[in-house]
Amino acid sequence: CTFLGSYSTVWASSCPPQSVLEILAYLASAVPTPAATEAAGKGMRLVLISVGPKLAKAAASPGADPSSYNFISTALTQSMEAALSSCSATVMENVAEGCAR
Repeated sequence: CTFLGSYSTVWASSCPPQSVLEILAYLASAVPTPAATEAAGKGMRLVLISVGPKLAKAAASPGADPSSYNFISTALTQSMEAALSSCSATVMENVAEGCAR
């Protein structure tokens, strides 16, 4: 999970938005695993901070699929739900910061 977050700038520059959403979904699914909880939270924070502007720009671009806002909203909701279910203040803080930026 930390590995995925460490490459967030690469994801931002080379991955299509759908792939980034899949990375976020993977990280959210890793949160319930005790050994990966903290790393998944950090990874989500890094990915959201690096890629958030790209996702927003892609969704707002002319000719973009109108459902892309739904996909982004769903990914953010899943990330926050995973963080809240972890009962870890650090994970909640990391994901909230990533979503807010």
